[in-house]
Amino acid sequence: MEAFVLSFGVILLAELGDKSQLVTVALSARYRPAVVLAGIAMAAALINVLAVVIGAEHSLPDLKPFSLVAASYLDGRGGGSLGVIGPTRMRYSRAISLVESAARAVTDALDRN
Repeated sequence: MEAFVLSFGVILLAELGDKSQLVTVALSARYRPAVVLAGIAMAAALINVLAVVIGAEHSLPDLKPFSLVAASYLDGRGGGSLGVIGPTRMRYSRAISLVESAARAVTDALDRN
């Protein structure tokens, strides 16, 4: 539980400065990577309305071999979601970072129009 709370708190703060990859590597060297990943996913979800669904968590049987990393974007009148579907052993920290960046970019682009 200590690793989860620590990784959650550090990532919550680190995401504000987008240094999550460095923190992920440092925490994974000391704690079990799966627990660190869980803390990172929870913090990212709170910050960016992010969803990470891994393998067996899918409700549809055909999606169980895959993982989903998705984030929401807004345009002032509504919004949507975008994401990445990949293998269950993908580089989650990279996928999360890319999806978050893409969602922010879409939100920013829609806000300008």
